[in-house]
Amino acid sequence: MKKLMSCLILSMVIGMSLAGCIPKEEQKTVENVKTVPLIDEKDNYLSVVDVEYAFEFAKSLEQFKTNEKLGFRTAGSVEEIEIGEQIGEEMKRIGLVEVTKDEFKVDMWEFEKADLTFTDSNGEEHLVSSVLIK
Repeated sequence: MKKLMSCLILSMVIGMSLAGCIPKEEQKTVENVKTVPLIDEKDNYLSVVDVEYAFEFAKSLEQFKTNEKLGFRTAGSVEEIEIGEQIGEEMKRIGLVEVTKDEFKVDMWEFEKADLTFTDSNGEEHLVSSVLIK
């Protein structure tokens, strides 16, 4: 048993010694990295992007809402599917060729109603907003 333990310890010491002999990887220096001021990249981007077109297209997407008063779309709603179709058509219209629509499952819910009431200091209850869809 002593010989076995001695061999085991000797093997570990030799293994650890050899591991320490592995050459270190070369250190990469930052000197070779080209840095570009962010402001230049922003200006370059904005010089080729039609900001007005992008803004108007984004505004046109406001028409698809699941809630008229609050103005949002819920995941998986008919409105969200319609907006996906609209975006896909616009991508094709501007010349993109590999436009795909991929199906995946989402949890869907439909907003139906919300009431916000408060009680004033006299104990009287007031209705601030009532939203009912459909």
